[in-house]
Amino acid sequence: MRIRTSSLTDELLKVRMGGTGALYMTEQMLEHDYSIDSADDKRRENYIELIEKSIKELKNFMKKFNDKDFANFVIKLERALEKDLEEQLFYENLSDNIRERMLEHIILSRKRLAQESNEVDGGVLDKVFRGLK
Repeated sequence: MRIRTSSLTDELLKVRMGGTGALYMTEQMLEHDYSIDSADDKRRENYIELIEKSIKELKNFMKKFNDKDFANFVIKLERALEKDLEEQLFYENLSDNIRERMLEHIILSRKRLAQESNEVDGGVLDKVFRGLK
């Protein structure tokens, strides 16, 4: 029984399929990340709405009670919540930018892989046809 050795075509196909598979898996992970980010955006919108209502109610109580300590508490709490929201939005934007760059890289890599594969295939076919003459 003779074991078949792999040919150049077999090796090229392995490289192409491996690269295509890695790009596909990365793209699928990004798609899942987009879904998670969308759900997180909805959560954040609800959070912001709840905080805004709560601050409004606290300010109403602040006016009714006319207590300096309570007023200071409300002001500090409002500042802390605004700072927290700013930080959340900063990291959200950072995450969105990284995700977009990764997707652009996948698209570019897919095009390069296709172009390189076509160039190699053309070269291999050219050598095969020359050998047939």
